[in-house]
Amino acid sequence: MTEDSFLSDPERAREALYDLRAHDVQVSIDDYGTGFSSLAYLRDLPVQELKMDRSFVSSVVSDERSRMIVQTTTHMAHALGLRLVAEGVEDAVTAT
Repeated sequence: MTEDSFLSDPERAREALYDLRAHDVQVSIDDYGTGFSSLAYLRDLPVQELKMDRSFVSSVVSDERSRMIVQTTTHMAHALGLRLVAEGVEDAVTAT
């Protein structure tokens, strides 16, 4: 499901996601942190995973602000019981 479809008819999109969840299909929010990403998605949608956008992850070694965004998003995802996928981890330094 795209963000555009969610924004154009949020109630229908939410119902579709709950129907999927009822059939044990897990949902991930891709490219979290870019576009129209909203904390409301985490509150209102039955999601099990966040995929943190590589634009933040790939620069954690060189950019303090990106590092803080990744760290706080990691803490928030874990506190909400979500898996977190870090897109753009290309080496051991970035992984730590």
